Amino acid sequence: GCNYRCTYCNIWMARGRSRSRPVEDVLTEVLQLESEGYGEVVLTGIHIGLYGRDIEGNKNLNYLLKKLLLSTSKIRIRLGSLEVKEIDDETVDLLCHERACRHLHIPLQSGDDEILKRMGRNYTSGDFFSRVEDLKKKIPGIAIGADLIVGFPGETDESFNVTKRRISESEISYLHVFPFSKRPNTKASEMRGQVSESVKKKRAAEMREVGRGLKERFLNSQRGKIIGVLIEESLEDTYIKGKSDNYINVYMKTKGFEQGKIVNVKIDKAFRDGVLGNILH
Repeated sequence: GCNYRCTYCNIWMARGRSRSRPVEDVLTEVLQLESEGYGEVVLTGIHIGLYGRDIEGNKNLNYLLKKLLLSTSKIRIRLGSLEVKEIDDETVDLLCHERACRHLHIPLQSGDDEILKRMGRNYTSGDFFSRVEDLKKKIPGIAIGADLIVGFPGETDESFNVTKRRISESEISYLHVFPFSKRPNTKASEMRGQVSESVKKKRAAEMREVGRGLKERFLNSQRGKIIGVLIEESLEDTYIKGKSDNYINVYMKTKGFEQGKIVNVKIDKAFRDGVLGNILH
């Protein structure tokens, strides 16, 4: 569920308020997965930043992440989507742990503060970009993704261009771009200033192009780096493919591989939808 009331979303209507699994249940499952040889677990949900607020005691997401890192020895832990206001200095410190994946997906939705207000979001664009800057400074190589809605009611050419400029100048690693679409019984579906489908399509195309540039820059920044890669599958063209801790598709050429194993890979260059690298033995 979700405790927020964004004006464009009806998830909270369908699923109600956030509900947290008990800490011990999560810990037991992660320990079981580690014992079975899994290399990575993802903590996910509709709104994981609110984890623990419905549990007695001071047990939030930071508490859970710390507990998991202290109780396990091999498995790496990845966080799902987190709201920017739910990432504090302790979260950043925990993400510096060698088994915490250097990857966060932080919804932005708009880079214009007036549009964020109309959306019912509880942060400013300044909050978002200052946190991104802080994360990049403290966790070298971290991948930061963002969601973006274009064509929200009231979004003018000027406010769209503010968003485009701020994102283009940022250190975001990749973008998920969505044209605004009306959801039944939401405030946004009845707002004045609805944007035409043709304009939404044009703006989405522009922002996806910006996203491609951000991703290309991030991939190129990995050249020469040594990163941990979880081997996922063997491809038909003699390559194997894996996922790095900082959320990059990594391709490697090798004769043998062990699915689920984490290997160190030296990155050579950008390749396909990710990078090409060599396994270090």
